[in-house]
Amino acid sequence: MARDSLIRHYAYLVRVVVGRLVPGGKSRLDVDDLVGSGIAGLIRAVDTYDPTREVKFETYATANIRGAVLEAIRNEDFLPRSIRDRLRAFDRASLATEARIGRPATDTELADELGVSEEHVGRLRIAAVASKVGSLDDTTNSSEGDSLRFGDMVADPSVDLDRELQDNEVREALIAALSHLPERERVVVGLYYKENITFLEIGKVLGISESRAYQLHGQALSRLRQRFRPMLMAA
Repeated sequence: MARDSLIRHYAYLVRVVVGRLVPGGKSRLDVDDLVGSGIAGLIRAVDTYDPTREVKFETYATANIRGAVLEAIRNEDFLPRSIRDRLRAFDRASLATEARIGRPATDTELADELGVSEEHVGRLRIAAVASKVGSLDDTTNSSEGDSLRFGDMVADPSVDLDRELQDNEVREALIAALSHLPERERVVVGLYYKENITFLEIGKVLGISESRAYQLHGQALSRLRQRFRPMLMAA
């Protein structure tokens, strides 16, 4: 079975694991974000599974998914639900305004839509980007070379992160945060998100194992979330 087909086939395991860890969706975190983390764990399982070992793939994948979701809970649980609700309202307003006017909304138009200041909209943009780092808008390469979006695998579309990054203030804030990462973590993030290559390929480039590349990626995302935390709280 092709890599992307395998991922799609076992995507249901992610919902099963998230459902067990967060019964009834009762969590301070957005369940969709947990699903995104679980999909990342599934992809890692597909890429690292050794069929010569006497372990069923479903068992191996479930363990990887569970680990990824638990890590997401540990890393992101600092964000109050009230702020997540505010960010979702911002996303909805952005999409609704764009649909109405036929183009991306300016800060002025979003401020009018939400009844807040333009400065507050700027903070919301930055917070929205920070909260989406490592979520459903991440992509991976399929075996045919196509870009495969995590959110599409579970039929749960999210806001286009690239559209948010078009805002200069947001881009500058993200670049500044990336510049504070240790060199290896910065390289891993750049290769994974900008060059869109797999952790296996990143490992070969850096002369490290695939699992180490995955670990560096997780460390980088944790640092970025912590650095963006004041912006999230200010939103």
